[in-house]
Amino acid sequence: MSMAMNRAPLRNVRIGLILAAILLPVRLLSAAELEEGAAISAKEVLGEAASGANYHVQDPVTTDGLLRIYTLETNYGTYTIYGDAMLLQRRKELAALAALEKQSQSEAFGDALLKAGAAPVEFAGDLINKPKATIKRTISGIGELFDRVGSGLANVGKSSAGSTVNAALGVSVAKRQIASDLGVDPYTDFAPLAQQLDDFAKATAFGGLAMKIGFVFIPGTVGTAISATSSAQGLGSLVRDKTPAQLVDINRARLGKLGVPRANAAKFLSNSFYTPADQTVIVGALRRLQGVKDLGSYVERLAEANSRDLAIFLRTRTEMLAAYQQRTGAIVRIVNIEGIPLTRQKDGSIMFLGPVDSLTWNERVSKVFTVVTSAIRENDPNAALVLAISGTATPLSKTELEKLGWSMTALP
Repeated sequence: MSMAMNRAPLRNVRIGLILAAILLPVRLLSAAELEEGAAISAKEVLGEAASGANYHVQDPVTTDGLLRIYTLETNYGTYTIYGDAMLLQRRKELAALAALEKQSQSEAFGDALLKAGAAPVEFAGDLINKPKATIKRTISGIGELFDRVGSGLANVGKSSAGSTVNAALGVSVAKRQIASDLGVDPYTDFAPLAQQLDDFAKATAFGGLAMKIGFVFIPGTVGTAISATSSAQGLGSLVRDKTPAQLVDINRARLGKLGVPRANAAKFLSNSFYTPADQTVIVGALRRLQGVKDLGSYVERLAEANSRDLAIFLRTRTEMLAAYQQRTGAIVRIVNIEGIPLTRQKDGSIMFLGPVDSLTWNERVSKVFTVVTSAIRENDPNAALVLAISGTATPLSKTELEKLGWSMTALP
């Protein structure tokens, strides 16, 4: 049963509640009712993983109320990273980059690259469907998503056609194999790693280089829930063995079997903020949610990702939902409340489960929970409301959530 009901008086009440929440001036809230996220040291969050062979996380680490915001200083430039999931991916990529750079200093690599350079083939790499460049913002993509609650969602992440694969199919195959061996995405948006993968693929395909690099492990992962569910640590044979075009065909067919409308699937698969590997991981996770109703509406929301960090957040959340369902079998339906997909459980409760790093009761978080709660209560006044996140929540946020009727639970 849909959460939407055609009852005009109740809808008018709901609209009034939403407008009140959106327009409520901050000055009307006492200092005790809102808070700013604490700025803490990188080592306090990451321990020894705050620094590595080719990177250092600068102090302080801040938050937008939902995700931690890191300043990642590397040998290749300084980057703003939104969220533990994205940081984990970047650290994995940096470890892979260090391994490739060490190998690139060998005489065998130099000789192979020279030999490959003489091959009569224009080398363009496998630059298909790379995500758009990350734009530096003061809040994360999920923060921007929360800002749009109550005002509608715009699909601004439409994909344009990727570049054409050059004739050197051997290069593309080699690149996917090397990335698979390292446990990274062959379509990574991290430019330094993408360049090294291109060079090694060329040296392998045309220069006869025999690769001797094994899977890269990284110590001190952030957030056990994220590290346990992230398929980015071991992309499977499907991504390794299939071209991006083949992955699109496979993923489209699998979404169709899950009952996802073709239009929703097409929008998701054409969104260039996801790599072909991301989409394959997400579709694999959705298959583990088979039997859950209204997956089509969930894919519709996935398709609306309009930043790289939001795409990573949604990929990680989908993996977490799949892992939760595999353990409990509790989810029966996806319910979209003001544009945010929640889950209806067998016991009638409504849950938000996701990779939120550090929940802080600021203006954004306060507004979204007020709006979402009022929308739920309009149609289901007695449903238990459950919040399960991978990170931490401040005492104030826990108190205010309890006032709204939400209970927090550890991830099962």
